[in-house]
Amino acid sequence: MTHRLVIALALAGLACGSSPRPPAASSEALAPEPVHPLASFASTRIINVPAQRILPGGGSGWAEKLQQSRPWLDSLDAAFERELRSRRANSNWAFAADLARSARRNPTFAADPYTIRVADAVRQLERRKDAVIAEPVASQLRALTGLHDARYAFVVSEVRFEPVGGSSPPAARAVAHAAVLDVRGSSLSWARDVSSDAFTEPSAALLASLATRLADLFVSR
Repeated sequence: MTHRLVIALALAGLACGSSPRPPAASSEALAPEPVHPLASFASTRIINVPAQRILPGGGSGWAEKLQQSRPWLDSLDAAFERELRSRRANSNWAFAADLARSARRNPTFAADPYTIRVADAVRQLERRKDAVIAEPVASQLRALTGLHDARYAFVVSEVRFEPVGGSSPPAARAVAHAAVLDVRGSSLSWARDVSSDAFTEPSAALLASLATRLADLFVSR
């Protein structure tokens, strides 16, 4: 092999070795969004705390129209329970109505679930990752989970109504902020917004749509 050929081969090797490699694909970035992100909770012991509150404003005028928001929230709880029961995914659940009955039977031990300020606890946990469930909410939730041999609590902490642009007649959708609390660990396990389809009024159909989307978090239709 001539001296010139040796040099040429050496330069070619350096060029190949120094050529940039494409970055490795991130498995995290490519991971698909779970279809049912709370599927692991569908068959575990869990309490369903009553839906907490409707946020004012939003531009649709629906929050102001629903001046007595508790009946609407109770209807959402009932629709969510019916939806999960129809999918046979509720055998280990204690729903809002179940919690109320348990509290009435044990008035010295458990607080009325409709008076527990779980939404405030969820907001605090989301703002501070090192936070724990504050008192008295922590003790109140522990009492309810204890009555039902559960560890976790699922709650719709807030509902807001968002206008849908470009629709005629004007329409809006309900957006529920849902969360799972690890009551025994005094921490937030999961939280996310869940949206209904768009409707022209806060009707029973809108309630059913939102309840369906909430149930979709846990199990297939």
